[in-house]
Amino acid sequence: GLHERAFALDPAGGSTTWLIWSTGWKAVNYGRRSLGEVAMMRYKTLIGRSLHARTLPRQRTEVAIGCKVINIMTHLSMPVSERIA
Repeated sequence: GLHERAFALDPAGGSTTWLIWSTGWKAVNYGRRSLGEVAMMRYKTLIGRSLHARTLPRQRTEVAIGCKVINIMTHLSMPVSERIA
């Protein structure tokens, strides 16, 4: 039935792949898409929903600076783990 076709094993990687309907059944790596959506949500929440620069080169610079800021904030918030014994 339809539900059995909604999830399928990827023959190449063996991972579960989400199948969506769009002009036919097409496999989409759901985990990667989800990570992309979370990254965009994080960017829009921390940096803002709109760009302030007017020209494309300056917009690219603005986005690159925003990504660098998020990477620094992420790095600072990660715990430092050390092996004991």
